[in-house]
Amino acid sequence: MIFPNATIIHLERDARDVALSNYFTNFRHKRTGMAYSCDLEHTGRMIKDHDRLMEHWEKVLPLQIFNLSYEDFVENQEQISRQLIDFIGGDWDDNMLEFHKTKRPVKTASVMQVRKPIYTSSKQRWRRYEEFIAPLYEGLGQ
Repeated sequence: MIFPNATIIHLERDARDVALSNYFTNFRHKRTGMAYSCDLEHTGRMIKDHDRLMEHWEKVLPLQIFNLSYEDFVENQEQISRQLIDFIGGDWDDNMLEFHKTKRPVKTASVMQVRKPIYTSSKQRWRRYEEFIAPLYEGLGQ
């Protein structure tokens, strides 16, 4: 409502991979308000709340929302990137496919990933930990 002409880019990813990615990142000591990520059940509840909130916003806000699937993106980087650039009304630049070559500072927990080309090895990473993530399913309500 504050930004009536805003476009929203919503990245969707398998909740199990999101939870484990957060769990394996030390957010607790970074004063980010993400201490919940140290608890898989709590993380599951947060993901469920996020999904409910996005569903609500899609129904009630008169905004354009681009739902970007992480899994589709890592498999089809150029195709999805072009769709995204079209969605925001930007101009395509081939350098967008080589984001990892930038020398600009990166201040994010995923700094190491930003410095690499797109890779698919994080898809379904949760399968390696399946026997340990029962609390996540509880938090997700499954």
